[in-house]
Amino acid sequence: MKRKVLRSRGANGGEARSDSGGDRLRFARVPFNAFLGWLLLAAAGQAALLSFVDAGPLIHFQHYRFAAKATVWAIAVMAVQSALVIRALPRLPRASIAIAAVLAAIPSPDPSAYAIEAALASAAVIINLANFWMLARAIPEPLRDLVNRLLDSRWLVPAAAVWCFAVPALLSALAYQRHPHISDEVSILFHARYFTEGLWFMPLPPVPEAFKMDLMTQRADRWYSPFPPGWPALLSLGVRAGVPWLMNPLLNAANLLLASALLRRILDSRTAALASLLFALSPWALFLAMSYMTHTFSLTCGIAGAYCVARSRESGSPAWAVLAGFAAGAATWIRPLEGIVVAILLGLWLLGTRRTAAVAMAVSGAITASVQLAYNALITGNARTFPVMEYFDLNYSPPGRNALGFGPTRGFDWPIDVWPGHSPAEALLNSFANAITLNTELLGWAMGSLVLLGALRKFARTDWWMIAVCAGSVISQAFYWYGSGPDFGPRYWFPIVIPISVLVARVLRDLDAVPAGLALSAVAMLLFIPWRAADKYRGYLRMSPDVLKLAATHRFGNALVFVRGDEYPDYASAGVYNPIGLREGPVYVREGSPEREAALRAAFPNRPVWRVDGPTITGGGYRVSEGPK
Repeated sequence: MKRKVLRSRGANGGEARSDSGGDRLRFARVPFNAFLGWLLLAAAGQAALLSFVDAGPLIHFQHYRFAAKATVWAIAVMAVQSALVIRALPRLPRASIAIAAVLAAIPSPDPSAYAIEAALASAAVIINLANFWMLARAIPEPLRDLVNRLLDSRWLVPAAAVWCFAVPALLSALAYQRHPHISDEVSILFHARYFTEGLWFMPLPPVPEAFKMDLMTQRADRWYSPFPPGWPALLSLGVRAGVPWLMNPLLNAANLLLASALLRRILDSRTAALASLLFALSPWALFLAMSYMTHTFSLTCGIAGAYCVARSRESGSPAWAVLAGFAAGAATWIRPLEGIVVAILLGLWLLGTRRTAAVAMAVSGAITASVQLAYNALITGNARTFPVMEYFDLNYSPPGRNALGFGPTRGFDWPIDVWPGHSPAEALLNSFANAITLNTELLGWAMGSLVLLGALRKFARTDWWMIAVCAGSVISQAFYWYGSGPDFGPRYWFPIVIPISVLVARVLRDLDAVPAGLALSAVAMLLFIPWRAADKYRGYLRMSPDVLKLAATHRFGNALVFVRGDEYPDYASAGVYNPIGLREGPVYVREGSPEREAALRAAFPNRPVWRVDGPTITGGGYRVSEGPK
C-alpha cells in the first residue's frame, strides 16, 4: 500500500515534502535566513522555558514553577513561539507528541500541583517540538551538504575527543571547583588518596567519632571507603599527579574514541559519526565527566568490551574475546551490577557467531572478576561480603537494607525515597522519574531528548541490540531500591548513553533532519550547559573547597582544626583533605563535647588549635571563628 505523501510550501515559498508518518523530510531552495530565524526562535524558547525551572544546588528533582517564576519576557517569547509554530502541530508524529507530554514533568506529592505543572510543561515542550519541525523544514541544501562533509571528515572524531576532555575539565575547574560534592565522591577521593600511599585501608584514627563521615567504614583496627577498588585505583594516578579532577575528563575523551571505533564497525559511517557527535554533545556525559563519580570509567570498560567483541566476531580470534572478558570483569571492580549486565549482553552477542570465543570470554571475565572477591576477603574478611554491603549492615538495621530485590526492609527511608521498602510499583515510579530526567539531561534539548524516538519506524538489527542494552540496564536497576536520584541525571542508567545516542542519530538521519538536531545541540551548549553549571553544580549541596583557602591564608600548618556544623556538608568538605596517616598537615576534626575535645588535644599534642565554622552556620563558605591563643 502506497503511503500518502503530503506537500506543503516551505518557508519563503520553498517546496517541502514529507510523508504522513513524519518519517522523512526533504526540502529544496530554502534560504539560510529562514533556518536562522527558526533557530533563534528555538533558542529564545529554550531560554524562556529554562527561566521557569527550579533545579538548584540542593538535592531535589527539577520542577517547573510557572506561577512563581513567571516573567513578562518569558511569557511573551513563548506566546510568539506558539503563534509561529502552531501550523506544524498537525504534522508532528503522534508518538513523539505522546513522549513529549508524558515525560514533561516529574511527579509531585501534590496531585493537583503535578497536574497543572505537567499540563503546562507538556504544552511548552510540544511547542518546542513544533519549533524543531519548522527548523527541519527550513534546512537549506548548502547546510545539509556542509553537515554531511562534517560527518565524513577524518578530523571530526579527534576534534570531538578534545571537546570531550576540555568541556568537563573546564566545568570541573569553574563550576565544580575541583572538589567532591556528593558523599560518594568524598569517600572515593579518600579511597584514591590512601591507595596512592600504598595502603589497602587506613589505621583507625584516635577518637574515631570526631572523624566520622558518611560512606567511610570504621572498624576496630581499620578505616576505609566501602566502594569497589577499580575507580579509586585509577583515580589514584591523578592524585599522584596532582590532578585527580582531570581523570574523568580524560576518560570521557577515551569513551568518545572507543565509541566511534565501535560504532564504525556496526553502523554506516555517517550514522556512527553522528551518534559519536551526539555523545560528545551530551550534557549528561559532560557533567558526569566533570565529577569524581564512577560512571564514566564503568562506561569505558563497557565500550572497550563491546569493541573487543566486535573484533572477535569479525576475525574469530579468541584473543579479542579474552580482552572482552577482561573489560567486562574489570567493570565489576567499578560497578559490580553493571559489570554483570555488560558480561551477559556481550556474551550473548558473541555467542551468536563465535561459541568458542564466547567461552574464552566467559573464562577471562570470571578470572578478572574474581579480583573483586579477593579484595572483599582482604577488606571484610569474607570474599562474598562486599565492603559497601558491610557498611550499610553495620550502620543500619536490619541487615540487607541495601540489597537488591523487593521487600519492606529495603532502603533507608531517605526523603527522596518515595515509599518505605521497595516494591515493583516503586521500581516503576523510579524508572518513570529516571526517564523524565533522561529526557532532559541526555541532549539538553528544550523539546526533550527522547521525543524523536517516536518517529522511528523501521528497526534494524543493530537497533534491537541498542534496545537490548537499554533494557538490560533499566531492568537490572529496577531491583535496587534507590532510583539514582537527581544527581547527574539518571546516573545508574549511564550505560545506555551510547545506545540512546545511536537511536536518536538513526531518527535524525531517517528524517533527513541532522542539521536541525545539531543546531539544537549547539543551542544546548550555549544555554543549557552554562545554566545548569551555574544554577545547580556551583556549590552543589553546599560543599565547598574554601577550607583549603583558609588553610593557606592563615597558615594552619600542623594545626588541629575543629569544624563546627553538620557532618555533611560542613565536616565532609574539610575532612576529605585530612592527611593520610594524620601526620603532616592540618588535621580536621568535627567539634563535639568537651570530653571529645580533651581526648583530641591529648591525641594530637603540641598542635595549634583553630576553629572553623562550616557553611550551614555561616550561610556561605567556611569562616575562621577562633585561632591559636
